[in-house]
Amino acid sequence: MHVPGVIAAYGDYSNWMAVRGIHTSEDAYPLPPELDVYGFWINDPFPASLGGIGENSYKTIAEFLATYYLPLTTGDAYDGEYVAICEPPDDYRDKRIFYVPSPVRFTDEARNVIDAVRQAESPPADLVAEANAWIVQAAIDGVSDQLIPYDDAFARRFAGTVAGTPMLVLNETGADYYAVPFDVPVGMGSVSDANGGTAVVVLVDADDGAFKEASWVRTPVEYLPVSKDEAIEIAREMLEKLGIDPAYLEKAIVELVHIESTPYYPHWRITGKDFELLIAQNGSVTIVE
Repeated sequence: MHVPGVIAAYGDYSNWMAVRGIHTSEDAYPLPPELDVYGFWINDPFPASLGGIGENSYKTIAEFLATYYLPLTTGDAYDGEYVAICEPPDDYRDKRIFYVPSPVRFTDEARNVIDAVRQAESPPADLVAEANAWIVQAAIDGVSDQLIPYDDAFARRFAGTVAGTPMLVLNETGADYYAVPFDVPVGMGSVSDANGGTAVVVLVDADDGAFKEASWVRTPVEYLPVSKDEAIEIAREMLEKLGIDPAYLEKAIVELVHIESTPYYPHWRITGKDFELLIAQNGSVTIVE
């Protein structure tokens, strides 16, 4: 045992991930008669090219099954099957394995405030601050409950960070979420931390605040690689090439959307009069017809 498993993520062969650890109610080997499963530690090679957030992560069992470990839709001999390369237990029959969901973190009061911010065209600053405080607290509570007591490396990395501004990400599946960055202040910590940046990002459910997953890096990075202002400038250049008046950007809707692969690096979607652009975190632009 103790050999990492490998899964084909997202229902195809485009992104393989290594499962390097499992969070359970007791030792999973040898497999006990009953076992509660809370989540997995995952290595995903894809985000390394974008800055590293998402490369090492902890994913709750609900998020693992809803987003990553899916039946294949490849049309080959394994279509409809769950594919993994792993060392199975010697005897798994007659065992009872329970998936434990991450608890709801938003109170009714928090939901009311957060919904008010999402629904308002120009919410007041104090209401936004209150909503952000609820979201940050949900992120802190999630990792404090499920991750910090069980991962010393994460606990050390999380210590000394300061919460940034939560970012709402719209998901094409409808499972919207907030990405909450935790930053290292400039000049704080080790030599590798001297320039500051984001060291941890926590994802929480946008509807109920349930902890979804978290990722961390040893050396803080700039997050997101393409800021909102930079995305607007990229869009301006594209509109000029298309012969569309860039002035339309003044009334355009700018939002983060998760449409493919890692949720840590969502696209910017900019929608205006007669145009819709998707700007990836590597700066590439897609024109939505």
